[in-house]
Amino acid sequence: LEDMEIHARVDETDIGRIAPGQHAHFTVDAYPGRRFEAVVRQVRKAPQVEQNVVTYTVVLSAPNRDGALLPGMTALVKIVINKQENVLTIPLAALRFRPADIAQGTSASPGSQGIWVRDRSGSLRHVKITVGSVGAEQVAVNGGEIAEGDQVVVGQAIRPSRSEWFGIKFGS
Repeated sequence: LEDMEIHARVDETDIGRIAPGQHAHFTVDAYPGRRFEAVVRQVRKAPQVEQNVVTYTVVLSAPNRDGALLPGMTALVKIVINKQENVLTIPLAALRFRPADIAQGTSASPGSQGIWVRDRSGSLRHVKITVGSVGAEQVAVNGGEIAEGDQVVVGQAIRPSRSEWFGIKFGS
C-alpha cells in the first residue's frame, strides 16, 4: 500500500483540461487539514452517466509512504490545470461585489468594470483590473490599478435580517 490509486470522477465540462502528468492534491475525511499529493496517470474514455450527469474516471497515483491512506477512503481531489507563480491574486467573490449605494463615499461610474477596494480613509474606490487565470476561489490579476496589500472588498456589513447570515450581504 505504499502507492495508492485514486479513481476520481470528473465532470464532462472539465475533462478536456485534464491530461496525464498533471499534478493534483487531495484531502480525506480521516485527516482534516492534511493535504496529500498525486499525479494524473490516466484519463479513461468510458463515460459514466448518472441522473443525466456525464463524468469520466481520472486515475491518479499517490505515494503512501506512511500508510495513512487506506483503500476505500473518499477523497476530494483538486487537479492543477494551470500554475502561475509570483502573481497577485484576489478572491473570486471580489469580482461579484457591487456596493448597495454607489453614490455614498465611492468613486466609480456605474457600469465600469473592476473591483472595489477600501482606501485609507475607509471609503470605497473602484479599481479597474485585467483578470488572468480563474480558479475555484482565487483569480490572478494580470494588470490594473491594484497593488499588493490593497484591501479588496468582497461583501458589506448590514443590519442582519432573517435572510442574511452574521450581518454580511454578499454582492447585490
